[in-house]
Amino acid sequence: MKKLKAAAMLAVMISLCSLLGGCGTVQVNERMYVQMMGLSEEDGECVLCVQVCSTESAPDEPPVYEFYEGKGEGFRQAAADIEQKNGRELFFGHCTLAALDKNFLCSTEDIKMLMGERISPGCRVCCSDDPGAFLSRKIDDESGKIIGADVISGEIDQYEKRGQYKEVTLKDVCILADKAAPAVIPAFFGEKIGSGAVSASTAASSDILYLSAEETALCNLLKEETGAEFSVLGGTVKTDKVRNSVYLQTGENILNISLDAKCTLTETGDSHSFSDYEAEAENFLTEALSKLLIKAEASGMTEAVTGVRTEKGTVFNCNVNVKIKSSG
Repeated sequence: MKKLKAAAMLAVMISLCSLLGGCGTVQVNERMYVQMMGLSEEDGECVLCVQVCSTESAPDEPPVYEFYEGKGEGFRQAAADIEQKNGRELFFGHCTLAALDKNFLCSTEDIKMLMGERISPGCRVCCSDDPGAFLSRKIDDESGKIIGADVISGEIDQYEKRGQYKEVTLKDVCILADKAAPAVIPAFFGEKIGSGAVSASTAASSDILYLSAEETALCNLLKEETGAEFSVLGGTVKTDKVRNSVYLQTGENILNISLDAKCTLTETGDSHSFSDYEAEAENFLTEALSKLLIKAEASGMTEAVTGVRTEKGTVFNCNVNVKIKSSG
């Protein structure tokens, strides 16, 4: 969050420097510095919404954000619509998050187009059912201020620490679009912030399988990501190290998943025995993984979750081994 606030202040400082630089530069009141953006498709039109850092932001106070929306036949025309309405140029060099709806995510052409719009390849990407509503949320009705990029970035960081979010960048999405490969994309939809979505990143399909925060954490475990927290016997267990193997059994339609997790008991619950927590954690993870795989297969998304392409009617065999230590 501190880094994002500093970036917002840097954007203002750069614009001030431009003001002092002479007639050949863009003036401070002629440029809007985009911190977050949203893209969706409505009735064949591209809808671009942006959250920009206001030049009225004071150095010693939280940044102030403004929200704008434009429409056009494509990204450039939608951006030009915003610029024409406000009389200022959009600058995307400081954009930290791009929220895309499923139609945009599943369009290889649109994804590749973004890479040529001077947006950082490291810009985070997420899925949202309504990017405009997501980026224009208010802190409260009284102030009317928008929940800014600094706060949203802090939320994302917290979900990542809990294993419920794995960063996906514009570069990552572009590579997936080239391969026409499905992938797990972080999602923000409705009031469910930090949940995940599986996207079939192909122009021929716009299927999205929405996942809960817990299911997203399980997807990350299958990718050997650490940090996932889950409740066991009234206590809290956090994964420190994960190793797994996922393979199809030769000659049979059986997908075997063997997962080994080393964890820490960060909060004790109803038992003082590590073996009780380990046994319960193994049962919980085995059942949860099986449910996730069945849900993914029903939508044809098993490859996105496991990285292995399967046939319809695959039998899932999950073997989970958990070792737990004390946080002390």
